[in-house]
Amino acid sequence: NLVVLDEAHQGLKNSNSSRFKALCSIKSIRRIGLTGTPLQNNLGELYNVVTWVKPSPHPFGSEKDYKSKFADVILDGSRKDSSSKQVEDQQNRVSGLYKIIEPFVHRRASDILSKELPFMQEAIITIKQSKMQNRLYSAHKKFLKKSESKNFFNSYRKLQIVCNHPGGLHFQNL
Repeated sequence: NLVVLDEAHQGLKNSNSSRFKALCSIKSIRRIGLTGTPLQNNLGELYNVVTWVKPSPHPFGSEKDYKSKFADVILDGSRKDSSSKQVEDQQNRVSGLYKIIEPFVHRRASDILSKELPFMQEAIITIKQSKMQNRLYSAHKKFLKKSESKNFFNSYRKLQIVCNHPGGLHFQNL
């Protein structure tokens, strides 16, 4: 009776996606969407997260109403060339938005977590490619020079497999 979605803004980014529709179709009494910065990510994503968490009655009304009442006004006041009136309207709409979502969106600053978590340690470890990886990488570069295909992402995906582990090529449809 409870669904928890981590990084909810990612999973609910596009209201036309099959992922969004599948998540909305899950029957549950309560839904919790975890996201780092609900208002800083994207105003469209905020609408989608609220739609998922509290679908009925929707606190903003229709998406069109939300866009005209909140999203457009907030974006207009965020531009470099915004007038002082647009900035004031934006601040008022942000305050109004926070008041609406306050009962079901619980914001916590990172300083709460920083007291509980150990300090962050970062290490960069360089690992030499294996002989097989070197040969495959060289062959891949030669192939790219001769290839007419300029599909960067397809090429990059295949190169990732080689860099991670050449054995992964056996499982790909190249």
